[in-house]
Amino acid sequence: VGTPRPIAEWVDTLHAVVDHFCAVPKDEHWRIAALHGVLDEIRITATGPHGTSAVPLGIADVKAVLANHLADRPGRLRLRSGAVTVTSLIPLRGVPARVVCILGLDEGAVRTGNADGDDVLGSRPCVGERHPRLESRHLLLDAVLAAQDRLIVTCNGADLTTNKEVPFIVALAELLDTVNSVRGENGPQVVIRHPRHGFHEGALTTGSLLPGSDQPFTFDPQMLAAAQARRKAHAPQPASGTNGTVPVSPWALAPRPVGTVNIDRAVSAIVNPGRTYLRERLDVRLPGDTETLDDGLPIGLDPLGTSALGRALLEARRHGVGFDEWSATVRLTGTLPPGDLSTAALDAVIGEVQDFEAVLQAWSVDDSTTDEVDIALQVDVRFGEGDPTAVQLMGKVVGVSGTRVADTRYARPRASQRLGLALRLAALQVQHPETDWSAVLVTRKASDSDRATPAIGLRFRGVGAERSDTARAFLVRGLQVFEWALRDAVPLFERASEAMAGANWGSADTHLENDLKDDAVGFLWADTSVDDLRDAPLCAGDPPGLGADSGAGRGVAVAEWVWGLLHESVEYVDHNGVALGASDDEDGGEA
Repeated sequence: VGTPRPIAEWVDTLHAVVDHFCAVPKDEHWRIAALHGVLDEIRITATGPHGTSAVPLGIADVKAVLANHLADRPGRLRLRSGAVTVTSLIPLRGVPARVVCILGLDEGAVRTGNADGDDVLGSRPCVGERHPRLESRHLLLDAVLAAQDRLIVTCNGADLTTNKEVPFIVALAELLDTVNSVRGENGPQVVIRHPRHGFHEGALTTGSLLPGSDQPFTFDPQMLAAAQARRKAHAPQPASGTNGTVPVSPWALAPRPVGTVNIDRAVSAIVNPGRTYLRERLDVRLPGDTETLDDGLPIGLDPLGTSALGRALLEARRHGVGFDEWSATVRLTGTLPPGDLSTAALDAVIGEVQDFEAVLQAWSVDDSTTDEVDIALQVDVRFGEGDPTAVQLMGKVVGVSGTRVADTRYARPRASQRLGLALRLAALQVQHPETDWSAVLVTRKASDSDRATPAIGLRFRGVGAERSDTARAFLVRGLQVFEWALRDAVPLFERASEAMAGANWGSADTHLENDLKDDAVGFLWADTSVDDLRDAPLCAGDPPGLGADSGAGRGVAVAEWVWGLLHESVEYVDHNGVALGASDDEDGGEA
């Protein structure tokens, strides 16, 4: 869709899309035929004495053409019949109605004064011509004045992802200002902000959303049953084998048997268990996960664009692509600002990747010649109170150079990167116990740091069989986290959990604020604070032994359960393989 082409080719493509991706019931096949008819009409309109127009059209032009041909067509409405009439905003002056409902008065519902790019007259408006913005406001005013008993206006009052309030559009805000000036300060409440879900208890409680009302906001019996079931599910339930009560996690689901696990899935779970829970168990993709098509002309690079460039360059270098060749290729994609606007950004990215390669060279790693090692292990894991379960761990560990595995990331350092790398290193150590494996993590420097590109080296403690046993214990912990993430939202965070495990509460607050910006974490743990995680009790179904000795809250107990074992299991080393002191652990052996 990013390549301009003549209208005839666009019509053929759209015909094929309709045939392959649109399906309707047999008795509604006329809808498909009507759509094909509209596309044929577009072709006929573009045909002149010398054939169909050969002017290449971009995606924006095609959108405009389709918008004109697929727009609602005026019909004859049966007004004054006493029945319910559903229509777009039409002139209703002098057509009274007992109740008028204006649905979806959101951004874009009222036309602005901007003219379409193909509107030749609209580019230079003159007195006496039609004014789209004023016409839309006149239609809205007609609908308001037509209401005799009730006027109901609905709009989107909260963000779909964060549930934070969004402002009203200008037309609705002006309408409210006018109403407030008429009704006075002591008049009845006219704005009702109701929860997005009908089963929310606020919508079913008398007087909760509208003070002074003698009835709830909704009277849907199905929503009442859903709210009662939700309250029952969230109520504390007795845990088996105890005399007291242990709360049940609101996200808890029935366990799933774990037989064969890919190493990449296990790494994803220990890095971000919330995303694993949403994607693998609930099969949910949040709105922030999808990328939208950007057909505009870029004039600058934001941090996300810079990170994407860096990742692309790292991948190209792994395949032996030179810097000049990559730079010329990426300029031709059209995703960068034109000319010199992108030169500074490209130079900065290339400079950082060159620093990466210099650090890797000091660690005796060539990122373009690394190998991959197959993993095929049977690991006995105890998931609950019963007997251990045999889990088949499969997959590949990439980035292996000799006896060292390298993880190079064009990203700012975060604690979870060490967890993921340690799990891959554990799989290597258990798969080939005769080899003394080590790992190195290379990332960008922290945004507030002037230090060189950081490199963190680590290996499992011990010698020979002892080192393999230590690695196996951490591998078991990673698989326990994976199984837990498939049945519950695990309070393990990419940055904050390590700080909580070390009782570094000041850093934990800052890190948790950044962790909550992740779509999955923000969805599952919205408005959660470190104090909430410190005070939250353990839940039924949590892994055995979690927080049993410390008596810490659930979030802290999980952090100690994972990070405590990592700190006990690994030692940090420099590029010569020399173990570093405890004070150097955080630096991790900078080259």
